[in-house]
Amino acid sequence: MPITVSNADQNLTDACHTVAGDIARTDGKASLLLAFNGAALAGPVLGPRSSHRPAGH
Repeated sequence: MPITVSNADQNLTDACHTVAGDIARTDGKASLLLAFNGAALAGPVLGPRSSHRPAGH
């Protein structure tokens, strides 16, 4: 099948949609990873401050 202008345009449009979907999925995964890392780091740092109180206070 010879490549025509309309075929090339459709192929480019399809490729753009594919790339946009891949970027969205990668962005979502990166956001979840950052949130998990933030929670994992905040637990040991903030946990002792809020749970350990001096005796008599």
